Amino acid sequence: MANGSEYTGNYHLTENEYIQFHKERIEILVNAGVDVLLLETLPNFQEIKALVKFTKQFNIPSIVACSMKDATHLADGTNFKFVQSFLEKQANVIAYGLNCTDPRIVTNALKAIIHNEPAHKDLIAFPNSGAHYNPKIKEWDNQGISIEEFNKLVQEWLNIGLKYIGGCCCMSEQQTASINEHFF
Repeated sequence: MANGSEYTGNYHLTENEYIQFHKERIEILVNAGVDVLLLETLPNFQEIKALVKFTKQFNIPSIVACSMKDATHLADGTNFKFVQSFLEKQANVIAYGLNCTDPRIVTNALKAIIHNEPAHKDLIAFPNSGAHYNPKIKEWDNQGISIEEFNKLVQEWLNIGLKYIGGCCCMSEQQTASINEHFF
């Protein structure tokens, strides 16, 4: 839609419309023989539910990466407790967490997730650089965090027990390489 709603979750479709939007890409991956489906940049709880339900039929493990508004709410405003409760019950979901989210809220979001469900599934974080998207001009403001600040946050996430770490929008090649250099 090119209006920034992929970052806000401000769209409302039926379950079938969500499935139809993603179906072809998912089926291409399944037919190619992927080992794991990464359902990512999902800011809308109804979309998450539709995709998890749709992908069950393939018997391929899924990782669900949610876009967050703040440490306790999905971008569409849904309290993440509800999202987490749903994902914890899904046999095909092996991990979940955050992506395309400001890295400065990830630590508190992970702490809230762990508090909600101490025996949680594996957790992920693929944050953006901390930049903000302006849907009017369709550009990022490039006001992301420094590599040093990012590395400090990565260490916090590892100390919390994060299983998977990556990057999303506006992450620099240096930031991504730094994860591998300093932590693995």
